[in-house]
Amino acid sequence: MKMKLLVILGLLLLVSPALVFAGSACAAGSTSGPTILQLNHKLDFDFDAPSSDVFYSIDLVAGGAYEFRVDENYDDAKTSPDFTVSIYNVANGASCTTPLTVNSAAGSAATGVRDTSGITPVVPFNIFRGSVIATASGSYKIKVHNNDSSSGHYLSVTVTQTSLISSAFSQGGGYSAFYSFVNNTNQPIVITATAFNGTGTVVGTPFTSTLAAHANLSTSTGNMGVPSGTGYVILTHDGPLDSIATVATEANFNFSPAYIQDVSFKPITNLR
Repeated sequence: MKMKLLVILGLLLLVSPALVFAGSACAAGSTSGPTILQLNHKLDFDFDAPSSDVFYSIDLVAGGAYEFRVDENYDDAKTSPDFTVSIYNVANGASCTTPLTVNSAAGSAATGVRDTSGITPVVPFNIFRGSVIATASGSYKIKVHNNDSSSGHYLSVTVTQTSLISSAFSQGGGYSAFYSFVNNTNQPIVITATAFNGTGTVVGTPFTSTLAAHANLSTSTGNMGVPSGTGYVILTHDGPLDSIATVATEANFNFSPAYIQDVSFKPITNLR
């Protein structure tokens, strides 16, 4: 009898994520969902029942670059993925009716979702990985449909900010900041470097370019038309997490020897 109770308890614990954690509705305020995600935090071992949908919600900031990733927790050998992933921009007031268009081409994250699954490091077919440049501040929703009509499957969901920040520059009086960007992947990536002054206002002209596979590009606050003053630079891109390597240097060549100071370029927020 004791063994039977232990087996029953184990089964209840096994299915409890499906009963407690997985949001089954797009609309907020209902008792069934969506499940709220925290930026840069993995929601692990959620459950999607057979032929069912689960929904997730996260608030993003306009202009920020983000990676959406949905992993099946078990890598069983199969001929087709168990999950179909759709992403919705509901920050503009839309509902979960028309998902963002998914495309693998460089630049497609600016208006939809860039599928980065084939960009190195390439992910298995039972993982969805996509890049989004948020067009509005507010809620984005994820729908995961289980294509398997006979079995439920466990999954993990992560939304990670991929924007990078160089926290300080000085422009004018002979001072400029210089930036170098390297694409360490096998496919082109669109990058945008935007300068902000000390009050968070965009200054100069953002530097936007398509960075070829394994190539590098450089620019400076002078080339970006940044006026005299101080501030910081944010880099966004439509590649996977850690796909762009960056170097930032503050320099003044009016001195002898020249003043050269490295400035950090780092993720705005770190994966937890």
